[in-house]
Amino acid sequence: MRIKAAAVTLLEKRIQGVLFGSARFKADIPRYVDLLLKGKLDMDSLITNHYKLDDINTCIDNLLAGNKAGRQVIRFS
Repeated sequence: MRIKAAAVTLLEKRIQGVLFGSARFKADIPRYVDLLLKGKLDMDSLITNHYKLDDINTCIDNLLAGNKAGRQVIRFS
């Protein structure tokens, strides 16, 4: 990926790295659970694919191929 220096300086852009989206797990997870239980967070719309455990290799192949849009869920039952 190329980044033009002029865009960074003239447009006052910055590059910042993050780890896990800079989440604060102790604060964020209880908040998300609360929103989910109140019906204010639609998790189903975030999931793009469901796989059985037997199909985990297909899931991994899709991730490695760049098919990362949304979230993929492995079902164990």
